[in-house]
Amino acid sequence: MEVPPHSTIPPPQASDADLEALRELLAAVGFTEERICERLGLKDIFEFQLKKPKNIEDAKIESALDVLIRLFVVSFGTDEALAERLLPAGSLDLLRRVGLLSKTRCAPAAMLYPVRGIYLASDKGMWGEDKDDPSGADLVFSAMTSHTGEYLSLMPPQPCDAFLELCGGTGVAAILAAHEGSRHAWTCDITERSTRFAEFNARLNRLTNVTALQGDLYEPVAGLTFDRIAAHPPYVPARKPLYLFRDGGADGEEIVRRVIEGVPDFLRPGGRFYLTGLVNERDGLRAEERVRRMLGESHAEFDVTLAFIRTMIPKEFCLLEVLKGRATSDEAETQEQVLQELGIERLIYCWLVVQRHATKREPFTTRRQAGPGIGWREIEWVVETESLWADAAQYQRVLESRLVPVPNVEFWVTERFSDNAWAPVSCTLRAGSPFKVEINGPQWLSDMARMCDGRSTVREILARLVEQRLIESAPPEQDFVRFLRPFATAGLFRLAAADVV
Repeated sequence: MEVPPHSTIPPPQASDADLEALRELLAAVGFTEERICERLGLKDIFEFQLKKPKNIEDAKIESALDVLIRLFVVSFGTDEALAERLLPAGSLDLLRRVGLLSKTRCAPAAMLYPVRGIYLASDKGMWGEDKDDPSGADLVFSAMTSHTGEYLSLMPPQPCDAFLELCGGTGVAAILAAHEGSRHAWTCDITERSTRFAEFNARLNRLTNVTALQGDLYEPVAGLTFDRIAAHPPYVPARKPLYLFRDGGADGEEIVRRVIEGVPDFLRPGGRFYLTGLVNERDGLRAEERVRRMLGESHAEFDVTLAFIRTMIPKEFCLLEVLKGRATSDEAETQEQVLQELGIERLIYCWLVVQRHATKREPFTTRRQAGPGIGWREIEWVVETESLWADAAQYQRVLESRLVPVPNVEFWVTERFSDNAWAPVSCTLRAGSPFKVEINGPQWLSDMARMCDGRSTVREILARLVEQRLIESAPPEQDFVRFLRPFATAGLFRLAAADVV
């Protein structure tokens, strides 16, 4: 399939006076995420794509809020006389001047919606009445999707000094970072259309600390470094590109690889890189191991944390493409063959956090399953906990700290019948939150778990295990800390609150 022409409907643009009038209109109508979701029966705006009400295009329009929801969220036209009657005077003229409404009829030229306290405009794309939608390769896809919700839920809201978003599209992550107090945020995209949408969105939200730049990945910010880098790059495997925002080459990693490879040149010491996208497992290598290889010669300066959201074998992925209407059966069969020839065993849709060390220490590479309710807090906890236990210089502090089990952790003791008696041979600890985890250990692990009562330090627990002859000989203290590490970093035990610095 040939790549279609670029979109022809101009991106929105407005004078400062018209932007102020637009903000006043949205406020007067009550065009907020809370009210829109209440009207549509959604938990949050990111549910709209998957859980929008049936026959929503036929919903009765009774208020100014209903008009704006139909035009800019549902992305359908409406009766102009009705819209003029319900909206404040002059509203349709204003919406046409800024490029959000069609010049010829009462139909949207773009989408407009609130996301976590900011407003974003994007192309309609594959939404609503598709007849006049800009559907070129440079389509600026809506940020009002479950995938964007997953992307944003990975990012901590704490401000930083310098924030960079790659493959920015609407500029949603950079604009949110600036809105939440970061000193300055940059958003970069290869298309002029996305850059202009991001500029409009920054201005609409009165943010002067956002810079939108056009260029290939890091190219527009060459020479700069950042505390935080975020990317939600194109990742859908596609032999022939159709949409720049979506298609990631034959294996889906064409852009993902280049984004990760650039991290060492642009991430500051102590900084973190966040990516939501697809990483493959192939040639016997797990996804997180392949990410470490992508970091190149300086990989030992970085920690890699991967939390997988969904995993698919090539056949499953290709079947989904057919079910979504994005491929015919023949195209899916060809795509599956390509993925198999590339040696791809699984496609991992995941959250990825890469942390650059602030001081010299051993790197860690870890993997978790991102279940329901998991977000940035849980991911940050993994990174912080793994960082503590990876640093040998912190072992003395760990020895003086107290361990407590996490709520609802369980253990089982396995006993074996031998020599006419039952004897314990192993112990298994398991927890369901914040991550599902199960680890096997020696039979005395159950005794140790009972000793982790929040009153005894790690050093005292080791002494009691030796004193009660539950372990045969006293190991070096640092070896005992290393033994405890996988149990603590998996979330089975934690340091008592008073011992956390």
